[in-house]
Amino acid sequence: MKPYWQEPYVDLYQGDCLDMLCGTMFGLPIIRHRYFECDWMPLELMPPCNHKGVYDPWHKDGVQQRSKLSQAMGIDWFMTRPEVREAIPPAYTKYIGKLLLKQILKEIDG
Repeated sequence: MKPYWQEPYVDLYQGDCLDMLCGTMFGLPIIRHRYFECDWMPLELMPPCNHKGVYDPWHKDGVQQRSKLSQAMGIDWFMTRPEVREAIPPAYTKYIGKLLLKQILKEIDG
């Protein structure tokens, strides 16, 4: 079976491995929780969320300006506001890709 890592619909999640990533874990100045599942247990430890003094567009009076969202998530290309609201920050993609590549190489080496 090939390893996978995907973003499930959290309310319907039934698996064994569910990891939450937040922008603050990557040094990004934004609260951006996204949940991912995989079929193996990654052993990389991440720092805990630190929501003090960072941009929170999702709660209370948070403003969801397209340019501010893009900048806080490290997105340096144009996206519409609806696209940016759904975007996964590139730092998450890099992190997940690195772990997935390690797992694939581990399985190839036996």
